[in-house]
This record gives sequence, C-alpha cells and structure tokens, in this order.
Amino acid sequence: GYTPAGVQYGHQLAPHGCSRRGRGHPERRFGMPVTVYCRACGTMMRVPPVRLREGRKKFCSRACIVAARRARSLADHLAAHSVRSGEHLLWTGRPNASTGYGDFTWQGKRSSAHRAAWETANGKAVPSDLCGLHTCDIRHCIEPTHLFLGTKGDNNRDRTRKGRSAKGDRSGPRTHPERFMRGETHWKARPKVADVRTIRRRVAEGPVSLAALGREYGVNSATIGKVVQYKIWRSVE
Repeated sequence: GYTPAGVQYGHQLAPHGCSRRGRGHPERRFGMPVTVYCRACGTMMRVPPVRLREGRKKFCSRACIVAARRARSLADHLAAHSVRSGEHLLWTGRPNASTGYGDFTWQGKRSSAHRAAWETANGKAVPSDLCGLHTCDIRHCIEPTHLFLGTKGDNNRDRTRKGRSAKGDRSGPRTHPERFMRGETHWKARPKVADVRTIRRRVAEGPVSLAALGREYGVNSATIGKVVQYKIWRSVE
C-alpha cells in the first residue's frame, strides 16, 4: 500500500507535472499538431493546439514577425498622412519635387507612398523591376484598389493609351518654352545666325569647299552641309 512520492499509476512524473514517458512523443503532452498558415507569408505550419491556445505560432519565422510589425505600423503611418476624397485616398504628406508622387522616409530609407500602400494592402513587397501604376491617374492617390503593378513598358503603354504622352502640344518645349535654350541662346550654338546667312549666300554664289567653310567657322564639313540643306537652323532665312 505504500506509494513513493512522485510515482503515480505506475510511472514517474517530472517536477513540472508532465509524464517522462511522453518526452519522446510531444503529441501526448500538447495534442496532435494541426495545420495553420503564417499570417505574413502564408507558409503552411504544423502547430500543437496548445500553442494556438497560448496565442503563439502565428508566424513561421522571426523575419515574418518583423515584416508583420512593419506592415502594421506602416499602415498606421499611411492612414495618418492621407485623407479620403470620394473614391480616392489622397496622400497629404510631402510630395516628391521631381515626380509629384508622395514619398517619405521609413526605417532610414526613402519610400514611395503609393508603393507602400500597395505593399501594405497585399502583404508583400513590390519587386524592384516593377512599377506602381494608377488606374485613376492621380499621382498622390494611395487607394489600393486604384493601384496595380506593371513594367516600365506597361507604364508607357498605359500613358500612351490614355493620351497623356508629352508630345505635340503637351511636349516640354510647347508647355514650358522658357526652360529650353534655342538658337543663339544655347551656349554651344555654332555657327551663329549671321554666319548661317553668310554660309548659305556664299554656297549659292558659286562653288566653294564645305571643308574650307568648316575650318573658317570652327565646325566640320557635315555641319556646313546641314546648314546649306536647311537640316539645321531652319528658322533662319
């Protein structure tokens, strides 16, 4: 009738109360593993139910934990710097001076607001060889449903299809002529306007060597030929 301390039902118990007999069989202690998926990358995992009850094993690796934390805090950052306007979610932070797209510094790196919005909504990074394209053509819109990925070629074709290419009346020289140096205002312009008229007159008056004219005016014979044929300096009569 005497039972030594620590011995019950024919086998010894470990100090923490679990059976030493089950040490080689975790399922006896924690239950049969169930299939779950990583919340960050979707990798399948086999996890004991007790770990799920404890609120653990939501992610497959430390990298996924860090990525999930970054995505969560990044979503908060985007929400704090945007405002809803109809169907658009407009970035209210600082825009990029050259591109017009919203950008900000995140974890020591420059990030585009619309690319970060797509990454937050889809839970994965935008590949470096792809661009973030807009269906609404509003550069500071970060509404995830208005964003899709594509190559630079896709971006150019989308721009052409929508009639937004910078050509014709939309070209830079037409919309901002003050930004372009034309004629003698360009510091590398040779020959000058007066020299162009003289060259054309001398060639019209009689046979003359283009090479000799080039040496005289400090250009090559090909440039003299283009002047005479009105391939350059077409505005000069």
